[in-house]
Amino acid sequence: MSKNWKKLMNVFTFTVIGALFITACSSDDEDDVTPPGDNDQLSGEVQYLNGTISENTVLKRQTHDPDEADYIMDDDVTVEAQVTIEPGVRIEVLEDVRMEIDEGFLSSEGSENEPVLFTVHEPAAGYKWRGIFFRTSDQRNLLQHTRIEHAGSRDLNASIHRHEVNVGVNEGARLSVKHSEFAHSGDYGIYVEEEADIPEFENNTFENNEGSAILVHADNVHAMDEASTFSGNGHDGVEVRGGDVVEESTWGKLTRGASYFISDDIDIEEPLTITAGAFFEMAYDVRISVEENGYLNAQGNEGDLIRFTSADIPAGQKWRGIVFATVNNNNHLDYVHLAHGGSSDLHGTHGEKANVGTRRADTFFKISNSMITDSDGHGIAIRDLDGINYDVENNNNQFSNNAQDDIYIN
Repeated sequence: MSKNWKKLMNVFTFTVIGALFITACSSDDEDDVTPPGDNDQLSGEVQYLNGTISENTVLKRQTHDPDEADYIMDDDVTVEAQVTIEPGVRIEVLEDVRMEIDEGFLSSEGSENEPVLFTVHEPAAGYKWRGIFFRTSDQRNLLQHTRIEHAGSRDLNASIHRHEVNVGVNEGARLSVKHSEFAHSGDYGIYVEEEADIPEFENNTFENNEGSAILVHADNVHAMDEASTFSGNGHDGVEVRGGDVVEESTWGKLTRGASYFISDDIDIEEPLTITAGAFFEMAYDVRISVEENGYLNAQGNEGDLIRFTSADIPAGQKWRGIVFATVNNNNHLDYVHLAHGGSSDLHGTHGEKANVGTRRADTFFKISNSMITDSDGHGIAIRDLDGINYDVENNNNQFSNNAQDDIYIN
């Protein structure tokens, strides 16, 4: 039996704020639920968290040793108030226990030298806890200089497709994530539902998560930054589980060759700009559709192409392609490499397979300085010659290894 469990079995349990239960090995003042953070005044005793936090609370350092737990979550915690975690706090969580932010907010405010840590109790045993689930739209929800690791014992919440994650953000919820680390999850480091809001996302680290580092939908890709890093994850980069682009957005290049993994169809309903060097790996039969009020402006440069390709080239997997259904003159693919598309009918009704094309005769896009290769059908399939720049064949575009015509006009 571990030292902490021996303590837990012998402690005096008392109720402090609302229905939150904090248990300590000793306490001279039961009313002091937010002990001072000054090292000279640390209690030196781990406290235990479970139940519901129904009054505003500050979690402060308790122990002198940063490698010892300040708090142990020994059962589920539900937050229904304003909870702030101060720098240097270490929270250890028992197997399969979770924290849920139902009302109020959780602001984990570590610092560069004193990060906040959420980790599993007794990690050497191979245990995982369940994770942190944000339900509230409070703009003060924050993970800053915070490390969250070894969560994802099982599905965090049925609404997020039963995935095992370190952190989940529910539909309609809001969370800023800055200078934080997410590691050793049973699946995703972070899972963000469609119609959630990520107002700030800066310089985060994802390592050794079994699934993709982070999963978002199309409405939150714009929040992803170029400084966050990815290593040892099931997918090193950002998984985009489809959805709609519903406001004018820019999608940037991820760092160190990391890619966007597009795992479901995307509809671009408002203007979308993609910056040079962005890399997209597409799941089987997934397509990107540029709809009536949107446009797609993807302009790389000679030294930094924008790439759209299959997520599993060795297996011969193909994606469906990019289809334009708008006449907007801002539709432009420049220094783009489109490869391994044509899994099925791009248009939906006309039977053509292609890397890129148009759905209607009154649609237009321009393509220049680009490579269109390895399609299982045509390289480009358009409904009318007016749907593309007339000099497409001479506008420094290159075609190779397409199973059918390089350019097909129906």
